Amino acid sequence: MAIRRRVRCVTRDDDGDITHIGNTAVWGKRTVAEAIKDIQGATYSYYVKEDGHSSDVIAVPKDNPTYLRTTPDGHDENNLDNLDDC
Repeated sequence: MAIRRRVRCVTRDDDGDITHIGNTAVWGKRTVAEAIKDIQGATYSYYVKEDGHSSDVIAVPKDNPTYLRTTPDGHDENNLDNLDDC
């Protein structure tokens, strides 16, 4: 069973694309590629919890490359794009 990790922040490149997810106070940062491998290999699972709303981070295959997103739940505050920078 995968160990759950809460995501609190993201790092973006110059185009605004997310390159890392993180929780710097607890487990540091992981590249998107590392996080995708973690999810697909069931080593770690990730989630975002903001304003009382929790959403899992999932690896979505879209041709190439696979990308990360939160499961849709109708709450914008727990989307990866809306997290603070690491």
